[in-house]
Amino acid sequence: MPSEPYRLFPPYRLDPANAQLWRGDEEISLRPKTFDVLRYLVDHPGVLVTKGMLLDAVWPEVAVSDTMPATCVAELRRIFDDDAKKPRFIETVHRRGYRFIAPVVTSAAHEVQREAPKETNGSGPMMVGREEELAHLKRWYLQALEGRRRLVFVAGEAGIGKTTFVQAFLDSVAHTATGRIGRGQCVEQYGSGEPYMPVLEALSRLSREQGGERVVDLLQKFAPMWLAQMPGLLTREERASPNRDSGGNAATDVARNNRGAGSVGG
Repeated sequence: MPSEPYRLFPPYRLDPANAQLWRGDEEISLRPKTFDVLRYLVDHPGVLVTKGMLLDAVWPEVAVSDTMPATCVAELRRIFDDDAKKPRFIETVHRRGYRFIAPVVTSAAHEVQREAPKETNGSGPMMVGREEELAHLKRWYLQALEGRRRLVFVAGEAGIGKTTFVQAFLDSVAHTATGRIGRGQCVEQYGSGEPYMPVLEALSRLSREQGGERVVDLLQKFAPMWLAQMPGLLTREERASPNRDSGGNAATDVARNNRGAGSVGG
């Protein structure tokens, strides 16, 4: 019998079958009820979850204080280092409840690939026999800095060292880097999902760094449908805007905007 799929909201991974929360290879300890609250929120991404819903789901037929959901959410915020005023994961809806705002995907347990272990000796991973490929990447990188769009894929079978190769390239240009580097994790999804999720993850991380307002402005202008999938980057007023409604002419206008901006991702 297949195990229950993981819930992925990078950099975290929730394993419901074993009641575990992971960040990379590190297991994060949670109280059982706090884990149950997190699972309920993650299983209802973008949905308003009231305190009553949490009480019914996590404490069924048990008389507890109605402050228990808030206590568990506070614990989760400390673990995620999540600012209640500028949340990345759990948003408070005043006097109503909570909303999980980070993008969530599901993946079968056996399909989740952990990050390759980092080298501990020297300044970076040692690459042998990849000098020519590294030279190509450096040349394309310099062309990108000149304003010439470049899109490069590093492909191959699992376990041949793609992650190490890319990290070696990043280390080699770190002293001259003038661009911004976004990171997103590629995992095989369980069922249907957003095909550009690693790109959305990378953009979301860049948007939260210093100067991230520029990234949000560009997404607002050229890729509003992508921005709509990252509600944590929007203000409450922007999320409530009629232009973000999923129905009617607003959605048509947004789709038209995205088609017109298709060349931006080149």
